[in-house]
Amino acid sequence: MLTNLFLLLTLPLALSYPGGGGGHQRDHDNHPNPPGPPHQPTCPTCKPCPTPNTCLTTSLSDFTWSLSLEYHAFWYFTTPAHQNSWGTVTLNLTNPAIPDVTVECQANSDRLSDFFYGDQLYSCLVSDAAKAKGVGETGFRFWSPSKVEVNQTWGCDKYGFSSLRVGFKNEELTRNRVKFNAIGNAGLEGMKCTDVSWTNPNWTMGSGAFYSTRDVKCTPISLKVKPVDERILL
Repeated sequence: MLTNLFLLLTLPLALSYPGGGGGHQRDHDNHPNPPGPPHQPTCPTCKPCPTPNTCLTTSLSDFTWSLSLEYHAFWYFTTPAHQNSWGTVTLNLTNPAIPDVTVECQANSDRLSDFFYGDQLYSCLVSDAAKAKGVGETGFRFWSPSKVEVNQTWGCDKYGFSSLRVGFKNEELTRNRVKFNAIGNAGLEGMKCTDVSWTNPNWTMGSGAFYSTRDVKCTPISLKVKPVDERILL
């Protein structure tokens, strides 16, 4: 279905270029000295002329995000009954349709005792530069430390070249993009973690020292995440 939509999107564009097939045929019929072979579509407002629209073709084909993830959790016990504990997950996400942009994401949680349960969607910070290239809202869910899910919206220029490069205004930039949204997830079976616990043998109530600590630290892992649900938002 995505391939058929791609054809519907690109066919009108090919016909709308100055000097497209239909325009040249009419000129050939009426001109006393028929011109030479039809020229290739040109882009008079930018140099060099546009390259093939890899954003659209990639988005409409099978693709995978590139993701790197790191997880760290710490439990501080100031007494046997009182603790101050939290978990942190950091990830970087790259969409192959816009390969020169990496979105950075981070979330912290103090919900005991596993911190992350997959029931919250954490928003990632998308810079203005990333937005200008088509990256939209990006977020993730995390089940510590076993699974990650990503959710991203992005846009591809309908005309095969950067709208910003030819001076479109912001509202034109939005109007001339095809928007996509996709969700994908991956297990973290390959992630390696250390789990170190310590109890203070000399602890006494009121001493101000830690009664015990526990530190879980996982080495960064790189993953390929395949979308399981992709939609076109026209």
